[in-house]
Amino acid sequence: MFGLLFEFQELCAWAQNADRSLRLPYTIANDRASNFSVSLGDDAEWTAAMKAVLTVLKWLLAWVTRTPQQGVKAVPFGTMHPEAGIRKKKKK
Repeated sequence: MFGLLFEFQELCAWAQNADRSLRLPYTIANDRASNFSVSLGDDAEWTAAMKAVLTVLKWLLAWVTRTPQQGVKAVPFGTMHPEAGIRKKKKK
């Protein structure tokens, strides 16, 4: 869980560096989300921490969908399929 939280913290920092106007509702730092520990033990504290993590994730998802990223091309729907680049020959 701590590894996932560390990566999530890096994602938050990257997004806030990319867009200085982005203000996330909770902070993610070390093993804490909004001053609640993600360590197992107190169920109420863990639940509050997970709620904070999910809320920040929801905000980041909304930010990503509304913010055009420079240098990143949009991938048309359906092109990620393995056979998408293969054109079938037309039958005569």
